Amino acid sequence: MAYKNTFFLLTISLRLRRSLFLLTLIFTCLTFLPKLKAQLAVSMQLNRKGYILYEHIFAKVSFRNYSGRGLVFGENKGLKGMLKFKIIAPNGKALPLNDSFDPSSVLEGTVLNPGATTTVMVPISMMYNIRKAGQYSINAILSHPMLPKSYVSDPKVSQNGFSIFNGLPVWSRELGVPDVLNLNQKEKIKKRAVKIVNFFDNDRKYYALMIEDEKLIYGVVRLAEDLEDELPQVEIDGLSRIHIFVQISAKIYSYFIYDLDCKLEVFSNYKLLKGVAPTLVRNPIEGTVMVVGGQKAVQGKDFIKESPNPVF
Repeated sequence: MAYKNTFFLLTISLRLRRSLFLLTLIFTCLTFLPKLKAQLAVSMQLNRKGYILYEHIFAKVSFRNYSGRGLVFGENKGLKGMLKFKIIAPNGKALPLNDSFDPSSVLEGTVLNPGATTTVMVPISMMYNIRKAGQYSINAILSHPMLPKSYVSDPKVSQNGFSIFNGLPVWSRELGVPDVLNLNQKEKIKKRAVKIVNFFDNDRKYYALMIEDEKLIYGVVRLAEDLEDELPQVEIDGLSRIHIFVQISAKIYSYFIYDLDCKLEVFSNYKLLKGVAPTLVRNPIEGTVMVVGGQKAVQGKDFIKESPNPVF
C-alpha cells in the first residue's frame, strides 16, 4: 500500500512539474512575443552628398516589416504613425521640425504587410529649415502606436550625413523687377540679386542659379557640372529674364531662360556645328537675346536628359 501511495505521489509530482514548465514556457513566449513581433528595419538614402544653400534635399526611406502582423498608417489616433528625422546642425544642436509640417502625413494611407517593404520619398528641406553652411548628420525615425518603441535608420548614413555650401559667385547682377503695365509709377523699382555660383557635391563641382532680395529667396536651381573649360555665358533681356548658356560636355551646351521668380521658361540643348560652338548674342536696341551658331541637339540621340531633382 505504501508503494502505491509513493508511486501516486511521484506521478502527481511529475505532472505538476510538467504543468509548471508549460506555464513558464507560455509566460516566456507571451512576454517576449510582442518584442519579437515589433521589429522593423529602417534604411535611408539621400539624393546627394552636397547641396548649395536652400537647394531641395530629398531622402528615400525604406521600411521592412518583420513583426508578423500588418501595420496601417492612417488618420485615426491609434494608426497615426510618424516619420521624423534627427538632423544635427554644425553647431551640434538638433534642428526642430517646421510647425507647418505634419510628420504623420508622410505615411498616411500606407499599409505595410508582414514581411513587406515600402519606400517613400521625403522632402527634407520642407520639413526642416536648413539655413547655414556646414556638415550635417541625419537619421530617420519611425514610430507607430502599435509599436513599443521608435525605430532608427542605419547610423552609417548619419555619420556620412550631408554638406551645405554657400557657393562661390562666378557671376552676379542686381536686376529691377519689370512693371510692364507701369501700374506702380510712384513706387521705387524693386530689385533682386541674381547670382551664378559654383559649389562641391562630393568630388565634383556644379553651377547653380540663385535669385534673392533682402527678404526672400526666390529660388535656387542646380544648372550643370562645372567642367572648368569656361564660365557660363549669361545675358539679360528687356524683361529682366536671365539667359544662361553653359557647356555640359565636349560638344553639348545647355540653354536656360529663367524669370526673376526663378521659374524655368525655356530649356534646350545645342551642339557644335562643323566645329563652331553656339553662343548667346544680345540685341542692345530691342533688348532680345538669341542663340547664334551651332545646332539644336536631339534628346536620346545627342544627349540624355537628367532630372535636376532626386538622384539616388
